[in-house]
Amino acid sequence: MVSPATPDRISCRSDPRPVVGCPAGSLAFAILHERPMAMQHRTSRSRARHRRAQWKASVPALATCANPACGKPTPPHRACRHCGVYRGRQVLPPAGDAT
Repeated sequence: MVSPATPDRISCRSDPRPVVGCPAGSLAFAILHERPMAMQHRTSRSRARHRRAQWKASVPALATCANPACGKPTPPHRACRHCGVYRGRQVLPPAGDAT
């Protein structure tokens, strides 16, 4: 009788090491290798800072309000926070109202 501990009899599911006879398309291979990859090398300070140097804050784009009586700067495609007008229609109550 062959003992189950011999390398030919190790099941892919019970042993965490890759074993000969565990084909890449098998279910056991998928179960074993679905873990996320570990970090292989540490990112150097220079590389990390060079990448982070591109994280710049941008000034928000503003357009004038469509309401001629208001005319305050408002983000495009948004209702005006001051008068509540969007594309010539009153969609929000004006900010001065307490409703």
